[in-house]
Amino acid sequence: MHNVEGVAGSERLLRGQCLFISRHRRVDLPRDVLDVADADASLILFDGIASWGAHQLEGEVRRGHWGWVEPEHVQSSDIFEMDHGRLAGEWERLIQFSRLQIHAS
Repeated sequence: MHNVEGVAGSERLLRGQCLFISRHRRVDLPRDVLDVADADASLILFDGIASWGAHQLEGEVRRGHWGWVEPEHVQSSDIFEMDHGRLAGEWERLIQFSRLQIHAS
């Protein structure tokens, strides 16, 4: 994920916001981002995969183990938070977010 416009093959995650995802398996993707980035660019790299068995995720959602926030209420600063003081309380801030929805079974 990154906040750099103009990276080939990237898709915008949130309408009207500068937040993109690139799903490349290429090792040089960070270079592609940095080649067009300015000093305010942010980049988060994920390596690996997480997966669930058939219907496992739906069951976890029904049991209230997952919550979600509608995309229009997400800000790129929520994802690219780098201030260590804010990060220390990030989990509490997110689970107390007024727009967090938890499935009620």
